[in-house]
Amino acid sequence: MATEDSMKKGIESYKKAIEADPDYALAYAGLAQCYGILGFWGYYAPNDVWPMAKTMANKALELDDTLAEVHATLSMISLIYDWSCLCKVGPKRKSGEYAS
Repeated sequence: MATEDSMKKGIESYKKAIEADPDYALAYAGLAQCYGILGFWGYYAPNDVWPMAKTMANKALELDDTLAEVHATLSMISLIYDWSCLCKVGPKRKSGEYAS
């Protein structure tokens, strides 16, 4: 379950993974998911954590644009935080084309 404590533990673990390997895209994607969940469930103010989620997701995308996790997170950010359901999805979508 996505509790505040579990997300904090996840953030701590992902940060350690990034310290060990700054190019580990999946860790950035995990951070983005944790920050997004904290904002979505109201554990933290959305304006405090969603921008961090977006930054971490974009870093993950920069490192590896094939990760499904980062594309799912960026779509969630576009819909919930940016209030845009105009994400460019589907077979002709290019990497990184999300509503901003």
